[in-house]
Amino acid sequence: MEKRPALFATLLLGSAAFGGNGAPVAETIKQEFTSMTELNDFWSISTWGGDNRTHSAQNVTIADGILSLKLSGSQPGQIPVCAEIASKRSDFRYGSYSASIKTSKTPGGVVGWFTYRDSPLNEIDVEMLTKDNSDLHFTLHHIETSVDYKLVKLGFDPSAAFHEYRFDWYPDKVAYFVDGKPAGTLTKKIPDMTAAIMLNHWSGNIAGWGGPAPTKDMFMYVDWMHYSTEYPAPTVIRPARTDKAAQRPATLVYGGNRGSVSLLHPDGSGSPATLYTVQGRFAASLLPAAP
Repeated sequence: MEKRPALFATLLLGSAAFGGNGAPVAETIKQEFTSMTELNDFWSISTWGGDNRTHSAQNVTIADGILSLKLSGSQPGQIPVCAEIASKRSDFRYGSYSASIKTSKTPGGVVGWFTYRDSPLNEIDVEMLTKDNSDLHFTLHHIETSVDYKLVKLGFDPSAAFHEYRFDWYPDKVAYFVDGKPAGTLTKKIPDMTAAIMLNHWSGNIAGWGGPAPTKDMFMYVDWMHYSTEYPAPTVIRPARTDKAAQRPATLVYGGNRGSVSLLHPDGSGSPATLYTVQGRFAASLLPAAP
């Protein structure tokens, strides 16, 4: 598939960027996995090991704009070597989280897309077990494990193509979506603390969760990951503000596919906006760029 231009940007739409009135800051992050350099700017690659699995940085690679997380083949009695990345930031909370993922048909792997805080435990999971490829597992953990859970049967083979898996985290619920369609909602003991964003591909030889580790290499592929403080990630970022150069109301429009920013007026006309950086992040000025 053709890849869009690289974009790793945070749009700051509050007082820090514009000297505004202290309105809440809106944030949008999109990772398109164009290079290991970009990956390392935002993510940490796990190398920890435990009693039933370990992780290797060599199992995390990027090719043609696709992130590959390898679960290495292992023989019975060996500890599986897995792949995992975690956002360097751990201050993510309510918002919309989505990822485009393709799994493997080889049995033995657990595909994970989730937010995670270890102490106290706060976790929102989207998981697939490759031994039952049509099953999609949604789980919440808040202080204790498995406080709310839902099993969804997929109507497609998730190893045949990329599909979008999204969850919207609210204070009172977590709503799940597959390819934009509602897939379930969990409401019991919603995680309420900030967390990191994580993707992993693992096995622990756990009979009740994934089964025996694969004896041959298998791969989880991720095309992109998207996070927004709005539900879901919008193409128009609110609230409306004033285009001071033209003295007309204007709404900041973020063209996510190309990273363009413009001012949209109620009469349908538009003005380009100026991009600049604030503390290493991209922001947009409400003053149109000079003609």
